[in-house]
Amino acid sequence: MADIQKDLTALRKDVNKLVQDLAQLAESEVEHGVDSTKKLAKKAGQQVEKTEDRTREMIRENPFAACGIALGAGFLGALMLRR
Repeated sequence: MADIQKDLTALRKDVNKLVQDLAQLAESEVEHGVDSTKKLAKKAGQQVEKTEDRTREMIRENPFAACGIALGAGFLGALMLRR
């Protein structure tokens, strides 16, 4: 009976250690995921800024075309909302 008690105690210690290791691994993976997400969000923000800058430049270079596109988009939007 004493051997079984010792084995159960050792098993509890092993299970506790395993749970701690899994918790540390999960925390590490979450931190890695957060870091990756932050990097992707930063890249996306930079891409949006570049696109915004390019759009502004195209509008400055071609103001009449930009007005025509805006007018057409507004017209299509109005048609779609009317239905």
